[in-house]
Amino acid sequence: MSGAAALILGRYPALSRAQVIAALLGSARSVSGGKMLDVAVALIAAGTAAVIPAPTPAPAPSPAPPLNYHLIVTASQNGKTVGVSDVTGTAPAGTTCVPYIISGLTGSVTLKAQLSEGASTFTGSRVSTVQDMDLSGQDIAAQ
Repeated sequence: MSGAAALILGRYPALSRAQVIAALLGSARSVSGGKMLDVAVALIAAGTAAVIPAPTPAPAPSPAPPLNYHLIVTASQNGKTVGVSDVTGTAPAGTTCVPYIISGLTGSVTLKAQLSEGASTFTGSRVSTVQDMDLSGQDIAAQ
């Protein structure tokens, strides 16, 4: 068996000890009374092992950059603009909402939002009924 191992290593010197042993044992044929080494099949198996590169570990993911955004929320009643919040800021990666404040309103108000982040722009709207004159942070679903 050592002669067959030397033959394999002579042909494929980059193989590890474990690869040579796997090629030798994996190519053995069953015969009555045990196993018989098939050197030709072992060489083919070793050649396959030599071609298949060892897996390389995946690189660690790099942290996502922070979210630089520009948010404009416009409040209107009866088609007339009654309040605007224009906010620019930076939020941690993965942020799903950003703050805004519009004060001094009462009654039914239509909110329209435009959020710009990099080259992307998202818009949304909703109707809210104001009870305490403050529309700070009402959710406006982006589309």
